[in-house]
This record gives sequence, structure tokens and C-alpha cells, in this order.
Amino acid sequence: MSSKTTLERELEVPVAIIAEVANLLCGQEITPEVIEADEKDETITLSVQFTKDQRDTIHQAEDLIDDYYEEGEDDE
Repeated sequence: MSSKTTLERELEVPVAIIAEVANLLCGQEITPEVIEADEKDETITLSVQFTKDQRDTIHQAEDLIDDYYEEGEDDE
């Protein structure tokens, strides 16, 4: 019996890196669903469903987002 638990998470992705994050997710067969666009904050919120085996990919996406914000703080 091999039932895989599906996990779900929302990612708030800056518009500037949406293509990079989407390519990362889609490359691992994780299909993001757009659930909100915030023009003021210039972010797109994605809902992603994934298995435990795909968790590293989600962490990589979160790291890309964190790195984007950290680089922005360094510029100030």
C-alpha cells in the first residue's frame, strides 16, 4: 500500500522572480495555482500541493523568495 500524503502550502512570490519559482516547481511536476495577485506589494500568491518527496523543492522555492528579499535589504 503506497499512498502518499499530499501537503499544501501557500507561497507569496515577488513578481520579479515568479518565472524562476514557477520553473523550479514545474520542473519537479508541482503545479502551482495562482490564488491572489497583489499589485501594491507586487506579489503573486501561489498554492502548491506536493508530497514529502517534493518537500526539498518547496524549500528551494522558499529560499529563492527569502534571498530576493535579503538582496533588496542589502541595496538599501
